[in-house]
Amino acid sequence: MSERLWLQRIKSEGWLELHRLQLCEDLQDMGSVKEGLFWIISLLLANSSGSLCIPVSNDYSRLRSILEGTLPLEAVDWWLDQAIPFQAESLTGVLKEVQSESDFVPFVPLVLKDGYLFFQAHFYYRERFLDSLRRRAGLGGLLSDDEALTGMKEVLKDEIALTPEQIYAVLLAASLPLALITGGPGSGKTSTIYAILKLALRSGIHPEEIRIAAPTGRAASRVLESLDRRARNDNSSLQKSKSTSESNDLAESMQRIRSSTIHRLLGVSSTGFYHDQDLPLPARLVIIDELSMVDVTLMGRLLEAIDPGNTTLVLLGDPDQLPSVEAGAVLQDFLRLPGARSGATATASLYSRLADENPGLPANIETEPSFSVFLQGSHRFGGDLMEFATRLRKGELEEASINSIALKGSIHEIQGNGVSFIDSDELSLTELLLQWFEDANPSLFGSEMDMMGAFESLNHARILSPVRKGPFGVESVNRACSQIIMDRFSPEGRSGWFSGMPIMLHRNDNVRRLYNGDTGIVGPSGGELLGFFPSLAEGSDENDPRISLRSFQKDALPDHEAAFCHTIHKSQGSEYDVVLVLLGMQSRQSLSRELLYTALTRARKKCILYGKASEIARASRTSLVRETGLSA
Repeated sequence: MSERLWLQRIKSEGWLELHRLQLCEDLQDMGSVKEGLFWIISLLLANSSGSLCIPVSNDYSRLRSILEGTLPLEAVDWWLDQAIPFQAESLTGVLKEVQSESDFVPFVPLVLKDGYLFFQAHFYYRERFLDSLRRRAGLGGLLSDDEALTGMKEVLKDEIALTPEQIYAVLLAASLPLALITGGPGSGKTSTIYAILKLALRSGIHPEEIRIAAPTGRAASRVLESLDRRARNDNSSLQKSKSTSESNDLAESMQRIRSSTIHRLLGVSSTGFYHDQDLPLPARLVIIDELSMVDVTLMGRLLEAIDPGNTTLVLLGDPDQLPSVEAGAVLQDFLRLPGARSGATATASLYSRLADENPGLPANIETEPSFSVFLQGSHRFGGDLMEFATRLRKGELEEASINSIALKGSIHEIQGNGVSFIDSDELSLTELLLQWFEDANPSLFGSEMDMMGAFESLNHARILSPVRKGPFGVESVNRACSQIIMDRFSPEGRSGWFSGMPIMLHRNDNVRRLYNGDTGIVGPSGGELLGFFPSLAEGSDENDPRISLRSFQKDALPDHEAAFCHTIHKSQGSEYDVVLVLLGMQSRQSLSRELLYTALTRARKKCILYGKASEIARASRTSLVRETGLSA
């Protein structure tokens, strides 16, 4: 088959976006012959599913694994039937082979390094990422050993309940220039951040020298809200055991710590980022949450803007969650980098010294001498949910075990908490959605709607889908949900903007403090419909999380859409009591262990899986493959 017919089929099937197809055609014009085009298209296909590169070898097994995350299985077979042995000379003029780390990054579209083919931009940012890590080897951390030990003793006196792994994580953050803290949902990552902040503040680090950031505005806001609630509760405890002035000083310092998106932290400008290697961030401590959502380009920029001799970087994330939407697998790359472990043995020694003076601590904890620590267990959910998530994570879900939790045609059969399954052959999607809204309160959609009740309902349950397109996709499901509400309750407004309609933002508006991923509700006010968004009210705490509402006209809001259902990617970092996950056949190539795990762990109490048991079992055995050129 000719290369022209290749491109025609790829375009007609929608396997590549138009801009990638155009790039392919441009590179074809720059290259020599058909042999090179096969590898260019393969690289573009791999990039579209998040890989930075592809292995160039006559053994196509690894390439097959990568492409199976992008194409239907039959399409992978077809494409590999077109395979042509790699010949560097077929890409003369567009390819540079890099031999060593000292080679400059070439100004050509394609780069070959250690048997992997990259586009130049991805190779460049990967090398910046690796170089930034190399520069941290052997450097000291935020505090001296004595400062860390003294400060940690004071933190433990404040009646903060920390596990040995959390204590070790805090000491890592104090003693190394880079610390990675991983763990599943409810494993105590936020409590660990809080303990790190307390240690830093008690050791003389000023609040203005501390930065907290996350990939999205909503994620950044969430971590600060959690820390704020934690600080308010802690302040009450401190006032009982310490002087009021001391506890107030600590609480005030905590409140002066701010969070932002990573982009805003770096300072976005018309020419790039304000902070870089020449003008690093003026901070002593930088904490990044939700690391799994960060792509390699942004991570490279962040590392470059942090001076390892003056700034400690603490990274947090769940290694089993979905990786970033854009290319790269940053969290997994960190976990497979043995070269970054130098100096971590000193942290183990520091922990042993602390344990010697605290009989309640085990003398040693089971962790390798590394710059990372994994927090065990979950304080958020357990029982059937935890068991199911564990089996899913290990790839041990069988079709029979999924069918054993099947409901017989009604969502109302669910008894208690845990995981339930509905076979899509037993109940249509339309009927499922009708049942989902069967118990909806009319007051949530009327002219005198209960806005606080609407937000409680919105935060109680959510529908998730792996995809945006198709009958099980976000767009179709949101239209169907909107129509059901319009037919049942006849709310004020029309189908695209009506009273009680939940909405999700897709862009940031820093001026209005509205962020990508924020959810609000449309409601009546003064004779018009406005979009209402919650924020924590003054005086809120963990036991009394009062919210205030801010309202905006429709035209003043950033890009948004209905949010009865949203993608699993968008749900990262959020929690709901009940989650309904739609797993239709059109999402088959998107299904993976990481995607299902992310969806399942959004549920605090109850998760309902809708689809085919065979597809769920297959997904549990299918791990995402993202090639970055780093050995495991």
